[in-house]
Amino acid sequence: MRHIATPLYALVSCLIAAASSSVACAQNASQSADAAARGAAAAVMRDYEQDASRDVRSFCQQKWPDDYVMQKQCIEAQSEARAKVQAVDVLGSKVKMQIWAKCSGDWTDKKSNLTDWVMMSHCYDSQWSAYRAVND
Repeated sequence: MRHIATPLYALVSCLIAAASSSVACAQNASQSADAAARGAAAAVMRDYEQDASRDVRSFCQQKWPDDYVMQKQCIEAQSEARAKVQAVDVLGSKVKMQIWAKCSGDWTDKKSNLTDWVMMSHCYDSQWSAYRAVND
């Protein structure tokens, strides 16, 4: 909340003080708003990444509850596959979006809502390769 209040406070301060250069006040308020927006976006992305990492760890702990070597290998493989699949530009292609949605649905557990990213990545690669073979 502090990020949102700061630009508002800067703008109100400028108006109350009726500074000699109202343009400078408006620029300062605008810069504060831009900084607040960048800070908020960074915070959202940090939260998203932390949640995703926690989900990968949970998935691997459930899959290998008593084997820490396998948990470690699983976390590494799942994290790598997640990064690969999430780098796909699904907004640039309706087909890629459909394939991504299909594979996500196929490899996300309905009860735990945890995704097997390795299998999803394999599914996506296989589906996309088959699509290209059929349509080229």
